[in-house]
Amino acid sequence: MHGVLVSSYESLSSLVLQQCLLYFCMFPSGHRVRRNPLIRRWLAEGLVQVPPGDAVATTPQCIAVENLETLIDRSIIQSTEVSTSGNVKRCQPPGMMLEYIVRKSMSQNFITLLCGESATPREWEYVRRLSLHDYCVTKLPKGLSRLRTLAVFPTGDAAKYEPTLNFAKYDLLRVLDLEECGGLNDGHLQNICNLVFLKYLSLGGCISEVPKKIAKLQWLETLDLRRTKIEKVPVEVIQLLQLKHLLGKFELIEGDCRKANPEDLSKRSTLETLSGFVTGESEGFPQLMSHMKRLRKVKIWCKSTASKRNLNHLEEAIKVFIRDGNEWPHRSLSIDFQECSDPFIGTMQAPGSLGSLKLRGNLRQFPQFVTKLNRIEELCLSSTNLSRGVLLLGSRLDTLKYLKLIEENIGPLEIRPKHLPSLRQIWLVGVQSLHDVRTGALPHLTSLHMVCESLDGLAGIEIACLEGLKEVRLHSRVGQGTKDAWKEAARGHPNRPDVLAH
Repeated sequence: MHGVLVSSYESLSSLVLQQCLLYFCMFPSGHRVRRNPLIRRWLAEGLVQVPPGDAVATTPQCIAVENLETLIDRSIIQSTEVSTSGNVKRCQPPGMMLEYIVRKSMSQNFITLLCGESATPREWEYVRRLSLHDYCVTKLPKGLSRLRTLAVFPTGDAAKYEPTLNFAKYDLLRVLDLEECGGLNDGHLQNICNLVFLKYLSLGGCISEVPKKIAKLQWLETLDLRRTKIEKVPVEVIQLLQLKHLLGKFELIEGDCRKANPEDLSKRSTLETLSGFVTGESEGFPQLMSHMKRLRKVKIWCKSTASKRNLNHLEEAIKVFIRDGNEWPHRSLSIDFQECSDPFIGTMQAPGSLGSLKLRGNLRQFPQFVTKLNRIEELCLSSTNLSRGVLLLGSRLDTLKYLKLIEENIGPLEIRPKHLPSLRQIWLVGVQSLHDVRTGALPHLTSLHMVCESLDGLAGIEIACLEGLKEVRLHSRVGQGTKDAWKEAARGHPNRPDVLAH
């Protein structure tokens, strides 16, 4: 087995691929690594760069994605969760591979790993990347003057303790991952804002306020606040020149919107991911969103307190975002309006293109703009209370490849040949039956997800009509009789699709 591990590692065609693999030992055993943060960290580390003189127009982001796909395609890294569109969401190395790359990484001084009561390195000044797994941070020495990357993964009660890391000593840090540290507070963030070379910062704990001095982090590319208690951020955050990914759920501090120069924002903003912001009573992101020209992914929550003025600004910003999707494909938009029932979504007119659209909240009618998009590949509708005619109303969605419905009372669905001709994957969460799939319908469907715990048998579905079907996924807690019925039906299908559990 050791020979197989060595062969797998040495078969990687470049040092970059090998280093991308070694980077997985930054994470504890059993940790399911999230795809997007991993890629952002690779980029912040400088592990992935465009080769000089590359004739093909590409980006480090594309190369990073290709590297991860290569590791997964070769079964060196395992995919543990996929998105609706089939892309990897989480992954991890198999246990024996992790043990191998930990030894390899330590021998090359690529990453220093401290776990529990393990011994400490003799020469701290040479440590560049340090990962602490269930380790007492009070034991760290005053060295680490050349530290570039620090990640802390406390476990159990350790996550509640206040970290005693002296950030003033680590002034060359580029990557700082503290999102699992429950003891962080506002004082820690004040000190972190002095680390002017930071490119990647993820935080957790009791942090509730972002200081204006965050403006000092002019190299910051990723700011992840999802595990903090932050509800409002200063305008200095979106004015960071290199910031590409802003993650959390917050509003702008009241009055800060007027401090931003829209023209300057249009020219200088590099923000690609804004996931996401809350639209409430005070002015903020809706007024500025349309000036962020490089946005690719946006997530929005509408509060019940949202003013009519703010909703009007938000509608106009969304229209611009969708319209510009003709020029910048693969844009992703998510709107949660559960607190603000159908503010404008149902009747909005917004020609353009989207790669992905997610809507959550009551709808009076199927959104008109969706059927008129030039292109849309992924659609998710959640808790809309629409009737089963939703698919009939959306029958012009010729380019749709992935559909996810999270509904409880939508009723049986009837799909005819003209409906969703390009669909490859359908997720029905809480839906008990497709009721009727006409012969010739869904010709390209390869994956059917019936995620309903109360599903009874085949629920009237004849999978023989789905000629391209390769996979069926059921809720993990469906009855054994239902599982057996699906497996028996799969054995009679020409493709013998796999029947798996979520």
